[in-house]
Amino acid sequence: MAKPPQSAEAERKPQSNWGRIYDYFVSPSAIWAGGIIVKFLLVWFLFIGIFGLFMRVHNYAWGENADDDDDDN
Repeated sequence: MAKPPQSAEAERKPQSNWGRIYDYFVSPSAIWAGGIIVKFLLVWFLFIGIFGLFMRVHNYAWGENADDDDDDN
């Protein structure tokens, strides 16, 4: 299968202002940095979820459940 011919450099560049703005902000380094930030946030939410579950189980096992405050009346 033959490759289509390469277009000229001027034809590949965006001609509108929005296209230039998009190319300015969404550069390969911005995509790389965004991927790092997304991965960090996923790891953070996973850690907080597991830590919260651990703390809930730990507090339940040691009898320090905040929902049991009705016994003091």
